[in-house]
Amino acid sequence: MSKTINQDEAKNKYIKYWKIRIFYSTYIGYLLYYFTRSRFKSIGTLLSESNLVNQSQFGIILASHSFVYAISKFIGGIFADSTDPRYLMSFGLIIAGIINIFIVKSYNFYTFLVLWTLNGFVQGFGWPPVAKLFTNWFSKTEKATWWGVWSTSHNVGEA
Repeated sequence: MSKTINQDEAKNKYIKYWKIRIFYSTYIGYLLYYFTRSRFKSIGTLLSESNLVNQSQFGIILASHSFVYAISKFIGGIFADSTDPRYLMSFGLIIAGIINIFIVKSYNFYTFLVLWTLNGFVQGFGWPPVAKLFTNWFSKTEKATWWGVWSTSHNVGEA
């Protein structure tokens, strides 16, 4: 009997360890996704003032990002179901970071357009892995609490 209790306690500790690890890793990861997603919006005024892009070009860049991001969320969902979500989320975040480095070194509309559209594509690989991990690791009775706290990653990333 005590062996069963010890096994149950060990299993519960193992599950609790992974829930916390999944929570903080997806929290930090998605925070960084938001950080790399919102950078272009914040420099739009500077780009306009320095005549690198005009207002309509800036709108085209943001619209292309949003359009491709919506499509890639769907594609990311398919990939999240068929791959390890940890790798998919990491891959997208690494590529988004690299793209953001190149954006800083860019000086014309077409380069901004291509890079920010590519950024929109890899941004879609952030949300589906989180949804899959939360669905698989958190029970119905605790999911809303963990999800509610986790959702602050959006706000922290924007800040």
